[in-house]
Amino acid sequence: MKMNDEIKNPRIVKIFVIALLLIIGFGMIMQYSASNKIALEKTGSSSYFLLLHLKRLLISTLVFLSLLVIDYKKFKKIIGVLFFITLAIVITPLLKKIATNSSFPARWLSLGVISIQTSEVARLFLILFLANYISKHHSKIEDFKHGFMPAFGIIIIFIALIALQPDFSSSVIIYFICMIILYIGGAKFLHILGVSSIMSVFGLIYVRISPYRWQRILTFFDSSNTKQDGYQIHQSLISLSNGGFLGQGFGNSMGKNLYLPEAHTDFIFSIIGEELGFFGTASFIIAFCVLFYTMHQIAKLIENKFGQIIFFSTALSMFIYALFNVAVCSGIGPVTGLPMPFVSYSGSQILINSALLGIVFNIYLQERKSIKWVK
Repeated sequence: MKMNDEIKNPRIVKIFVIALLLIIGFGMIMQYSASNKIALEKTGSSSYFLLLHLKRLLISTLVFLSLLVIDYKKFKKIIGVLFFITLAIVITPLLKKIATNSSFPARWLSLGVISIQTSEVARLFLILFLANYISKHHSKIEDFKHGFMPAFGIIIIFIALIALQPDFSSSVIIYFICMIILYIGGAKFLHILGVSSIMSVFGLIYVRISPYRWQRILTFFDSSNTKQDGYQIHQSLISLSNGGFLGQGFGNSMGKNLYLPEAHTDFIFSIIGEELGFFGTASFIIAFCVLFYTMHQIAKLIENKFGQIIFFSTALSMFIYALFNVAVCSGIGPVTGLPMPFVSYSGSQILINSALLGIVFNIYLQERKSIKWVK
């Protein structure tokens, strides 16, 4: 390889792209394996959910390509507009729920032929907002009143609305991601710890007054009732334990045979464990670790602060979602509806992650000439 080519496309960037493609490709394979039984049972076609997954990937690719050619710096100029658009998207289902006195969660905004999960849109906006805010106010982010609180106030608006939908698990993970971004951006740990302690009290009260949310917490500490509240996590652990080291083989999961609910969505990691064993799940987790590490290393070398924060935040966001999903399937965390990026059957997370990656690759293509690669 010529030296110029090596500088233009350094090894770490190639590893980043390979890790991303492996996760997406592996996700397609496991999506079919995890969903073929339930698809056949419900629709008569074993490839029904796979085809929808591929359709969503295609649409998301178009979004990715669109954002690849739009100068990412333009988002700085329209942050205010994006705030009101995102606020409208998040609050519209809530207002509709109140107006119709519906008992269904207001987590989705219907756009005619498609629906999108509003918390995912909020996640995209908050990443752009924090990147813009930190790049503009980096020098005073340590100031609690004039630096930290204005950003925190915007975050809490969306966190509260998402929690009221109700989508408490998404509100918690997005809040967690935002706090890490603020800390990396220069906010004091004591400020984050202080406000988070207060938010934890409000969160605990919110969980306690909701019977089903409180039951999830109780089940997390005691899942012995395997026929009712502990059924899902019990079946998830059975699937993982059945896999052993090398697994039962591709397509040979018993859990997906209508034993494990949401096998192709929230609990697809358990099917990976059953079919490919510890080796498969470890390889899968390593792929996400490699993705995060390479993106983090590239982000550190980007001189533009706005682009740097977006790059890092995208890596962090996907990595945290993957870890939370693994924790839930392994019984380390309470059962939540958080998808595995690019693997779970979840169109909204694929779309938003693709949008973020489109911006990320745009950043790299614009900034790579100024990057001083470490030999």
